[in-house]
Amino acid sequence: MQRFEIYHKSKKFNLTNNIVFYSCFLVGVIAFVIGKIIGLKEDTLYMNAAGYFGFGGFAIGTLARVIGFFIRQPLRGTLDGFIELNMTGIKIDQKYYPLSEIKKINISNDDYYGKRINLNRSNLNSTISNGVNNELEIILNTGAIEKCYFQLYYPNDLQKNKNELINYYKAEKLDINILTNTLGIEKNEVEEFKKNI
Repeated sequence: MQRFEIYHKSKKFNLTNNIVFYSCFLVGVIAFVIGKIIGLKEDTLYMNAAGYFGFGGFAIGTLARVIGFFIRQPLRGTLDGFIELNMTGIKIDQKYYPLSEIKKINISNDDYYGKRINLNRSNLNSTISNGVNNELEIILNTGAIEKCYFQLYYPNDLQKNKNELINYYKAEKLDINILTNTLGIEKNEVEEFKKNI
C-alpha cells in the first residue's frame, strides 16, 4: 500500500537567505543615507563601513543565489505520520475517515522531492524543493475540515493510488478536475478518460 509522509510546518521563525540579504543591504543603505543627510564625508570610517555593509550584503546575496541553485531547501518542519488512501476511506496518521463520513476531498499534488522551483531574481532562497508543498483536505459531513500537508518523492507517486482516487470520484467525493490533475490526465484526454472509468 502506498503511503505518504505527513509534513508538519514549523511555527518557529526561520532565518532565510532573503531575510539575511535584504536586512544587511537595507541597513547599509539606510546608514549611508543617514550619513549623507548629516553631512559626513564619504571617506569617513562610518561611511566606509556603511558602504561595505551594503556591498557585503549584496555579495553574500549573490553567493547565496548561486549556492541555492544546487542545494535543496531546508525542511522547515517535521515529517511524522502517514496518509493512506484506500477504497473505503482515508487514514491520516492514526485517524480513519470512512467515505460515508466524507462530503468532499480536495488534493493538491504539484510538488515533489527535487523539483526545481522557478524563483524570481529577487528571491535568493534555494531552488530545489523537498516535495512537502502538497495538500490533502477532507470536508466531513459535519462541516469539520481536516487538512494536512504531505511529501511526494516523485511527481507520479499519487498516481499509484489511481483505483482509490477513481473510487472517490465515483462516490462523488472528488471533482473530475482534481482527479484528472492528480492523475496527470491532459485536458484533451479528459473526455476519453471519463468514458473509460
